[in-house]
Amino acid sequence: MRLNVSVEYALRAILYLARERERKLKTSEIAQVCHAPAKSFSTVLKMLADKRLIHSCAGPKGGYSFPRDPNSVTLMQVVEAVGGGVQ
Repeated sequence: MRLNVSVEYALRAILYLARERERKLKTSEIAQVCHAPAKSFSTVLKMLADKRLIHSCAGPKGGYSFPRDPNSVTLMQVVEAVGGGVQ
């Protein structure tokens, strides 16, 4: 099985946000830690937030967070949120 790049980035983001649940994280930090381009990561994070898998907060002290139980998110929800596919 092979996941497309958007799904891979989304999974990396979810895992990192779940580990750092106490903080709001900037796109640039998440992208750097996950070894991915910030522009691509920004798009993926917006898609995850639109599907309410992660929380987005605008403004200078804003960022992304993962306020839910990590066990409540399935792989299929992540794949569907970013419109990804599996080969």
